[in-house]
Amino acid sequence: MFIPHRANPYLPSTYADVIARFLKGCRTILDLGCGRGEVMYKLRNRGVVAHCIGLDIWAPYLSEAKKKRTHHAYILADSKYLPFRPKSFDAVLSSQLIEHLEKLIGLKVLLELEDIASKKIVIGTPAGLQDPTDPDTSYVRYQKHKTGYLPLDLANLGYEVVGQGLGIIYRSPNGLMHKMPKLKPILIVISYGLFPITYLLPYFAAQMIAVKTMRK
Repeated sequence: MFIPHRANPYLPSTYADVIARFLKGCRTILDLGCGRGEVMYKLRNRGVVAHCIGLDIWAPYLSEAKKKRTHHAYILADSKYLPFRPKSFDAVLSSQLIEHLEKLIGLKVLLELEDIASKKIVIGTPAGLQDPTDPDTSYVRYQKHKTGYLPLDLANLGYEVVGQGLGIIYRSPNGLMHKMPKLKPILIVISYGLFPITYLLPYFAAQMIAVKTMRK
C-alpha cells in the first residue's frame, strides 16, 4: 500500500509492514533487485535488523543505496545469474523484480531462490500485468513489465499470497489514483481502510506479497 513517506514507517499493514512480519526471525537476507534501497530502508524502520546484501543490475541505483547505508554490502549483478551457494541466506526478498523478466526466466529465478534461501522467500509483485507510471528514463530499458502474475500463479508454486492496495485505485496505468490525482488523499484513506479485503482477497489488490517457507 502506498502511504506518504512521513507516515509510512509508523502505520501498520503497509507494504513494508507485511514484508517485515514475513521476514521475522531471519538473520541474513538477500535483497534481490534492491534498487535504491527504498524497501530495505522502510524495513529497517520496522525493526528488521538482519545482515542484508543488496543486489541490483543498475550501478547508479546501488550507488544511491550505498549513500543511504541501507544494506551491509552491495553486489552489481544480473538476477538471472546469481553467484551464491545453496542456503547462503536465511531469506531472499525480491520486491518488484520478477514482473520485469520474461515468464520462463522469472520462473527459473524463483526456482533458483529455493536453493539459496534456507528459511523463507518473500516476493512482491503487481497483481496482473501493469505498466510503471513516470518511469526513470535512465533506467527505462529495465523498467518495462514483461510478465503479469496472478495470485493463483504464485499459490500454485507453494506461496502464501496476500494483497496490498485496492486495485481499482492503484492499478497502473488505469487506476483512479492515476486518473484523478487531485483525489489522492481521499483515495489513499479509502484503500487503507479496505486493507482487510485486499489482504485476504489479493485478486482485488494492486500488489501481491507472497511468502514461501522452506522445508527443512
